[in-house]
Amino acid sequence: EWDISFQINSRGFRDYEYSRPPSRSIVLLGDSMVEGYGVQFSDVFGKRLERTLRNTEVDSRVYIGGTSGRGPHTYLRVYEKLWAAEKTHSLVLMGFTLYNDIEPGPSSGFYNFPERVQSTLWLKRFLGEYSALYNFLRRPVKLSRRWAPLAAKIGIISLPTIDKVYADPRYKDRWLYTADLIDGFRRAIESSEKDFVLVLLPTREQVEDDYYEWLLRVSKTAPKALQRFSFNEFMAGYAHKQGLKVLDLTPAFRKAYKEKGIALYFKTDSHFTSAGHALAAQEITADLKRRRLLRQFGVR
Repeated sequence: EWDISFQINSRGFRDYEYSRPPSRSIVLLGDSMVEGYGVQFSDVFGKRLERTLRNTEVDSRVYIGGTSGRGPHTYLRVYEKLWAAEKTHSLVLMGFTLYNDIEPGPSSGFYNFPERVQSTLWLKRFLGEYSALYNFLRRPVKLSRRWAPLAAKIGIISLPTIDKVYADPRYKDRWLYTADLIDGFRRAIESSEKDFVLVLLPTREQVEDDYYEWLLRVSKTAPKALQRFSFNEFMAGYAHKQGLKVLDLTPAFRKAYKEKGIALYFKTDSHFTSAGHALAAQEITADLKRRRLLRQFGVR
């Protein structure tokens, strides 16, 4: 679905190579959603926010600290190593991807592929490299909700699955561990006279009801076993109790999809489209304005 270019700067991120520090800046931490997997860099929601800031007289910047396949443990280490000592930023945002950012406990921040994925990965990689027919047929097969399950059975594609960790209250110990980890980071940020906002980035199955129903069928998951928005509700209660600033993009994404049918996710992938990034930037900007966190950037 993509025809884009990636450029990585000397810090190891998909961002520009800046020659001088700005007057004011924001640090945006996260994974491939923050990095902008699948979209042109100018469309990434962090850079859209940066353009809003640059419409003022204040020399402002949004640093992109997104790296694919990582989680909050890594986000904290990245910040500590690259930005903790920097003086220009007054605001730290963390883009929290709901389907893979819930930590099981202390870890290195690196994730292993499940054995089920490893068992068919070699076949898909071989066909992807040597078979023009495979590459020609792969996209329409993946897009077909009828043929995709059959192709998955013989191992030539992988079906998306529902990550139950964010939708099953039995994982509440992981939720609490992750929330405490982030809140500890927030307290450290605020002790250095900076602000922190956690931005919850919804999964496709939380936004598109029809896609969710299809996932339940192909994964043979009982609907009663899951509560799609239980982690969101947990974080809302936790944030209220602890004083943690949280913006949940789920309601805005659901409304845009339900009322306007906007394609906010790619058809064969779980990442935001350009439209998804545009909506995220719009909602984040509005929330930061409401909290009066953009005033020092010249945004009222």
